[in-house]
Amino acid sequence: MADNDKIMIPKKEMLEAQEFYADRTDKALKALQDAGQTALFMPQLMDARIDAAKGTQIWTNWYCTPSIKATGRSKPSNVSQKDGTPYVIYAHTQNHFSNPTNITAAITQGLINGAGILPEEEFQRLLDLKDDEKVFVIDYETLRNSKSDVMAVKDALNHPQTIPFIGGAERAEAYLKSHQRVIGDQISILHIDDMADMPVARLLFIGYYCNDFLVGDSDLGDVGRFLAVQNGAQSAQQKNGPTQKQLVDLITELVKPINIEELANRIERMYQ
Repeated sequence: MADNDKIMIPKKEMLEAQEFYADRTDKALKALQDAGQTALFMPQLMDARIDAAKGTQIWTNWYCTPSIKATGRSKPSNVSQKDGTPYVIYAHTQNHFSNPTNITAAITQGLINGAGILPEEEFQRLLDLKDDEKVFVIDYETLRNSKSDVMAVKDALNHPQTIPFIGGAERAEAYLKSHQRVIGDQISILHIDDMADMPVARLLFIGYYCNDFLVGDSDLGDVGRFLAVQNGAQSAQQKNGPTQKQLVDLITELVKPINIEELANRIERMYQ
């Protein structure tokens, strides 16, 4: 059979996730890792909610993730930490607090208004990883001066926390549409001023109460409930299915070019 006779068929597989709950985030995170599982970061959790039906458990429960909101200052080599530029980082990748041992140590050391002290080198590392896909960096003053409260869903996309919290503009738009379908016309976007003498960070929560919460002011020592999948499950799903390039090439041949860029972007999000 010639290569041009091959037909690529997209296949979307379901992953089986398990809840892990404990009276502290470090205990819940340790339990799932000891069980050979990997916690979903916030963008993955959002994708799951986007596709889930109203009334399903993933919508009616709150969850935390190993994604973090970190606040601190850049530290050029010729200035002290307090003289650097202030930033807020939303990181959806492995970080200091995706290791439960480091959460335990931060709690023992003493939390600052619920946030854990983040090593300066880790804050700088995350700053350098900014890619607006897994790591987002926003201006500290912009967030500090923004609303932390209930707001209309139609206004939520313009809030400085929404896109970095959810993991990109396209995902945020899709999530807000699902939120409106499942919950209603209001949503709570919560954050807190975490600027201190050293960088600090907290885990990101998503909550369901009366109008849903994008929680950026959680306490690192509070209760934890994570959704997790077996180690390697997500990479295996991608390995067994068509590659991102194969899907884009197929679509390029079969659909009108006006939507190619948008479709390519959506496929890229599926493989993150």
